[in-house]
Amino acid sequence: MLKFFRLDALACIFTFALFAAPQIATAEMPGIPQCAAAWNELGKAKALQHAEVLVKTDCAIMYKNKWLIGKGTENVKVCAPAWNELGEAKALKHAQELVTRNCPVIYAKGWRKP
Repeated sequence: MLKFFRLDALACIFTFALFAAPQIATAEMPGIPQCAAAWNELGKAKALQHAEVLVKTDCAIMYKNKWLIGKGTENVKVCAPAWNELGEAKALKHAQELVTRNCPVIYAKGWRKP
């Protein structure tokens, strides 16, 4: 009896720890392997902050390059450097994956509001 109780208690603790932990974007993005891959590649390229700027600012350059439909915000002082840094890091295609697939991490990180 004590052995079963101990296993149940450990299972409860593990389950609580799993669900109580803050949800962060990692490679374990369920159901969207392209999002996980794009996130990981941006991280490897140290370019996540530049992708964040594009998304948070809703930069018009994403619309001009047909990543999104609409107009976006013209903010050359902020958007151009972020775009150029992504280009230099060869990470534009990964940022495009996050944006065009509307990856959940964009919302989880607060880059865009639902």
